[in-house]
Amino acid sequence: MDENLKYPSIDAIGSVLRKIGVNPSTRHNSYDQDPEYTTCKIEELEQYLNLYENDGTSIYEKRVLGCYFFECLNEHLQSYKKAHPQQISIFNLLLNDIEIHESEFEYWTDISEPDEENWWPITKEILKWRNT
Repeated sequence: MDENLKYPSIDAIGSVLRKIGVNPSTRHNSYDQDPEYTTCKIEELEQYLNLYENDGTSIYEKRVLGCYFFECLNEHLQSYKKAHPQQISIFNLLLNDIEIHESEFEYWTDISEPDEENWWPITKEILKWRNT
């Protein structure tokens, strides 16, 4: 795995936000420990998808968008207790670029916690999808 893809960069987060018309300083400050998850909004999921599929989107921007997808899908599950209609399509999109998103899949499917109630809601969905 490319070590530059292990964690999303602040520069790529800023680039993604600018490309969807958001001033990065309105979503991120130096105290934000996890901007790859806290700077996204589920209402922007379609914009993230459009940007991901754009030929001009770099692998580093795609890395950020992968984080955004997982965070948004997880939030949707928490809020609505059901999978987002585009969940499987998004999983497949990320799988097609697994070399970019490998560490993100690992992060969201960490089942080292024995109590499943402490897992993220999206974890079970990813595991179920992988087994189909």
